Amino acid sequence: MPLKIFIARSPEEIEELRGPWRRLFTSGSYTRFQSFEWNALAVKIFAERQSPVIVHARDDDGEAIIPAAIDGASGDLVLLGETLFDYRDILCSGNGAAVETAFEALGALGKELCVTAVREPLGAVWASALAVPFAKAPAALTQNSSRTVHARLGRCLRRILKQGCVLRQHSGSDTAIVRRIFELKAGQGDNLFRDPLRVVFLCQLAHLDAGAFDVFTLMHQDNIVSALITFRDANWRRFYTTYFDERWAALSPGSALLHEVMQQTLTAGMDCDFMTGEQPYKLRLATSSVPLYTLRFSSGQMLGHRASRLAIA
Repeated sequence: MPLKIFIARSPEEIEELRGPWRRLFTSGSYTRFQSFEWNALAVKIFAERQSPVIVHARDDDGEAIIPAAIDGASGDLVLLGETLFDYRDILCSGNGAAVETAFEALGALGKELCVTAVREPLGAVWASALAVPFAKAPAALTQNSSRTVHARLGRCLRRILKQGCVLRQHSGSDTAIVRRIFELKAGQGDNLFRDPLRVVFLCQLAHLDAGAFDVFTLMHQDNIVSALITFRDANWRRFYTTYFDERWAALSPGSALLHEVMQQTLTAGMDCDFMTGEQPYKLRLATSSVPLYTLRFSSGQMLGHRASRLAIA
């Protein structure tokens, strides 16, 4: 089969990629941020902010999908997910010709591609990009679990429970509790969740993928003392959002809950990903970290070969 390329720009065209997208996703080591369902929902919710330009290239020797979009604010090419996808990547298999062709299609648009954040190791796909350190993602691994027990946080949890708080676990399908957590988080200074549309997206995402999401709360009657929104991703539990009521700060309820869920996760044989950022409360519990990078491709770098050679389907 000659190498062909398809560019999806609408929800209907994106639906045509469901099969190949799922095929590539299951054949590689990707995070849920690269799944078809998460990206399709991002296209739907953020339609006025990001215009999809999703490139699919395929021949007998390989296949690639670049989940790209044009950012409405900067005009640059980015990857889907607005600011809410922690880890970025393209999906590919085979000998690399499909990847090259997919990048050529994006290069023909004459725009720079900016991708934040790509995890180390970067791999051959990103070899020619300008890579700038962005942040690190701390983690706690089962192989180092003996270093993750913090007696003070255990005592804090016991004191919190003695004051009448209850530790509960909820599914992502409990949209009311998910929304409430994000709205409480939004009220604590300048953060991503002050944007109502992002809250809408995350509530719908948790409901869409309810089997993967686990939400933990420490409740005092009807009040949320602290909360943790996580999702399971292969052998990882990813700790996406934390919240605590500042009136309980003396007992460190956020860190105490994080520590408890981390211990439960490690005991179950799963690794813990504290996600992007090196905040002190994460570093206190982490036993390793993964560097993240911002990558930039000029249109000339992406072209590689003349765009006129492409057979656009």
